[in-house]
Amino acid sequence: MDERIELDEARVLAVLVKMLRQRKDSAKQYREAGGSALAEQEEFEISIIQQYLPSALTDEELQTLID
Repeated sequence: MDERIELDEARVLAVLVKMLRQRKDSAKQYREAGGSALAEQEEFEISIIQQYLPSALTDEELQTLID
């Protein structure tokens, strides 16, 4: 049985954020263990995932929204 579901934008963002967090954790662990090649691969994947995420608000933009 195929249980695929359609993801809305919020779920897609949640998946991407989770993938980003996992790769950041992995890269950190690889660096600490001396695996620079593996860390570089994780960092490359981080750069790809970040292209699909919305850009973060600047401090000024955030302050404008708060005011």
